Amino acid sequence: MDEQISLFKTAYETLSEKLLGWYTYIISMLPNFVMAVIALTIFYLIAKGARKTLERILQRVIETKNIISIIVRIVFYLIMTAGVFAALELLNLNKTVTSLLAGAGVVGLALSFAFQDLASNFISGFFITLQKPLKYNDLVETNGYIGHVREIGLRSITIETLDGLDLIIPSKEVFQKPLMNYTANPGRRINIEWEFLMAKNCPM
Repeated sequence: MDEQISLFKTAYETLSEKLLGWYTYIISMLPNFVMAVIALTIFYLIAKGARKTLERILQRVIETKNIISIIVRIVFYLIMTAGVFAALELLNLNKTVTSLLAGAGVVGLALSFAFQDLASNFISGFFITLQKPLKYNDLVETNGYIGHVREIGLRSITIETLDGLDLIIPSKEVFQKPLMNYTANPGRRINIEWEFLMAKNCPM
């Protein structure tokens, strides 16, 4: 019985010390916690303002809403990520920041291999939208197909062939391979084989 009481007292004292230590730590870190919340709030307001300002600027330069949305979101999340790291620094969680950075690097490397083709298509679609080598309803020839452009996306380009079929071509294939825009070159020249002309002019 005495042994059980002694074990109970030991457990109670250990638990009390832990709780008291946690309480003391929380009280001592309370100003840092308040500063961390304030820092996150400030970064959120900065990110929100930057998103609206950047969106207004990009609307004057870029016509595609998808690209504007992606750029604005990337900037917003970058600013918020910086705010999270600043808040963790204020909470003296330096090891957590280091672990997050290391984990982000590993995850980013893994995702770059897993979504290599997808990222390549998005980047190609981004440059296609900026350079504007083709527009909606243009008659184009690419990758061995001829048709009218029906949709220009970041991931793919949709072309309606002369047979009336919708053909979806990855943006990477359109960006990296030869593209002939017949609409953009209305005064194009057609080469006719000399043997064909001779055959037409020769009497039977």
